[in-house]
Formats: sequence, structure tokens, C-alpha cells
Amino acid sequence: MKKITQGMLLSAFCALGGNSWADDNYNAEFSGAFTLDGSFENEVIIRSGDDKRVTDSGGSSFSGQYYFGGVDTSNGPLAEAAYIERASSIYASYGDPWADSILDVQEVRYGTTIAVSSLVFNLEVNERDINDDSATNYTLGTGVYVGKNTLLSIEYHDNEVYWAGPRVQLDDNEEWQLRSRWLAMAEEGSSLALEVSAGHIRFNDASEGTSMSLGVSVYPHDKVGINLLTSRLKSDDVDYAKLTASIKWFIIDEVALSVTYEDDETDDALPTNLNIKTSSKRLFLGATVRL
Repeated sequence: MKKITQGMLLSAFCALGGNSWADDNYNAEFSGAFTLDGSFENEVIIRSGDDKRVTDSGGSSFSGQYYFGGVDTSNGPLAEAAYIERASSIYASYGDPWADSILDVQEVRYGTTIAVSSLVFNLEVNERDINDDSATNYTLGTGVYVGKNTLLSIEYHDNEVYWAGPRVQLDDNEEWQLRSRWLAMAEEGSSLALEVSAGHIRFNDASEGTSMSLGVSVYPHDKVGINLLTSRLKSDDVDYAKLTASIKWFIIDEVALSVTYEDDETDDALPTNLNIKTSSKRLFLGATVRL
């Protein structure tokens, strides 16, 4: 499945992307990232003692996105061009997020975003192979632009897998999530973007949980973005927190390089004096090409 999917994604987006670059405009975007350094720690705590394992953690991802009608890049930060233009698109990605660790996870994600005037609709399918099991998650969302660059949206997630960073559990659940995004651009070229979300999760066994996130992006220049994202997911059994920091630099309008640092921690409290703690720290190098 993995090799077939990768081949299909590559062929489809190469066909869509065309083979010429246009001034202040692009139709397709391709990205890839791989781990420069990473570690994965799994600790099982029981009454009689601890069992701790630390392994390397690699990972890679590849994605492609095609925009209907193209995207104008002359109106603000290059990384925010599609958001500013309210561009409609289709996209797909493949990832192997925990290579070389005790987890075996392959992830395929595909979907579409359709913008009609101030309204936005999105649909996404996320398929995962997890340690010889498989699961599919679905996301359906809608939103509205309030003013020029503020987006308010609501999303519904129908999930077969409970995903909290290094902690994976096949457990049906559904989540309703509210999200708000705001972009402010100054006349001298600097910009600031803020994004917040909050969600409520209900599991198949009637237990519940909450999710929340806060993201900040600072653009001192249209070609440079400094991003910080913190998120937390808490349920009756699990407390999960993640911190992501990245820098993305467009060396030219069509090519960008990025460095991303991720720090995940999961505390999984199970019955009968058993507690599982997992954590990972990883550094990624990425590249983006626009056509």
C-alpha cells in the first residue's frame, strides 16, 4: 500500500503542477521533510519497578497541493499567500512519522478545501497503518471569513484511532472543534498571525476529553516566518502535550527551506497501578517548491 500510494501521489501532483514558474503566482506546492536528529522514550511504571526504553526516532513526510486558479503571492507573507487569497485546493501527503522507533506507523492524508466568497468548506481523510492494524479518520469543516483576514471555523472529526503523539490507541471517538485564525499585516512588511482552537472529544465507551491549541507566527519579512505552536489533549486516561517551533525561509519566491523542532510528552494512567509515559524530541529539515 505504501509504495503504491507514494507513486500515485507523485504522478498526480507532477501532472497537476505543470512545468513553468509564473511571476507572483503559483498553482502547485510540493514539500518534504526528514529527521535530522530524534529520540523516543517509553517508560512503563508499575508498583514493583520501572521498565524504560530509549530508541532513536526518525521520520519523513512528503506532500503536494494543487490550487484551482492559482495563488497570488504579492499581497503579504509568502507562507500566508493561500490564506490571504482564500484559495481552493486539493492536497495529499504521505508520512512515516516514527521510523526507527518501537512504533510502526504509516500515514496517508488527502482532502480538499473549497472557498466560495467568504465561506470555506474542507473535507479530509486520514488513513493510518499502525503496527499491523489500520484505521481511518474523517474531518469535515466549514468556516467564514470575518473581515479581511480573520477566519472562524468549526470542524467535526470521526476517528477510528486516538492519536496523542507517541501514544496510539485504536479507539473510536468523535470530536467537535472550534477554531479561530487572525492575520495582521503592517505597512512596513512585518506581519503577525494568531490561531486558537478548542475541542470536545467523546469516546465509544462514553468517556470524554478536551483539546486545545495556541499558535503564533511572526513574519519580520514576507520571506521569513517564525512559528510557535503549543497544544494539549486531556482525557480520562491520557494527558498529552506538544510543542512545535519552526523557522521557514523562502530563499526565492518559489523555494523555501525550513527547520522544525518537536517535543511531545504523554502521560497515560491505566488501571491497577500501571502508568505509561512516552516522550520524543525531534529536529526536522524541510524544503518546499512552488510551481
